[in-house]
Amino acid sequence: MKSCAFDYERPRDIAEAISLLAKENSKAVAGSQSLGPMLNLRIVQPAVLVDLRHLEELKDFFEDRESVTLGACVTHARIEDGKVPDPTRGFMRAVAGNIAYRAVRNRGTIGGSLVHADPAADWPAVFLALDGEAVVTGARGERTIPASQFFTAMLQSAVKRDEVLSEVRLSVERKRAGTAYVKLRQSASGFAIVGVAAQVSLDRRGRIEDSGKVLQAHDTLRWNCEPP
Repeated sequence: MKSCAFDYERPRDIAEAISLLAKENSKAVAGSQSLGPMLNLRIVQPAVLVDLRHLEELKDFFEDRESVTLGACVTHARIEDGKVPDPTRGFMRAVAGNIAYRAVRNRGTIGGSLVHADPAADWPAVFLALDGEAVVTGARGERTIPASQFFTAMLQSAVKRDEVLSEVRLSVERKRAGTAYVKLRQSASGFAIVGVAAQVSLDRRGRIEDSGKVLQAHDTLRWNCEPP
């Protein structure tokens, strides 16, 4: 299969990307590990493809005492290799290292995975369990979307057509915490048939102190399995 014909644009900065995405039937692309096959199968047929992967501001990261902020185009491989801060003390590195295979991890991005909103992907469940925030940039400025409001339906997110997911923000867990991500893998692709992510607070004896985020992980499981 081959994709339909489309115009290709490579913006110089986020402002130009937003302007291009305002055009009718335009589509943003980063690592293209999900969008590429969809283009070839003609599941999506954009008139304009806007390439975000060369924008340096989307590859940056910031860290302070309260949170770690990752640019949307930080790849799975950079997280796996510890090239960016991990506020979860190794949990995110472990998740990233189990996404598909290395060629996919070299190109696929955390922001692209979240905006694509595929229930079979790994980062959406983790993003929800960690109570993350998404920073979205558009012509009207920036807005912050909590993880609980980010996914609106299967393969749909709260990011509007003329907006760019610019940053993914995760809190630094100061309390003792336990984290886990378990998935039943599809053997060929490594996609999750069912995936559950959880983070819980622990007391000094290692017992669960707060199960709120486990319940959120159960919400993630329902989102993975049920149609919108």
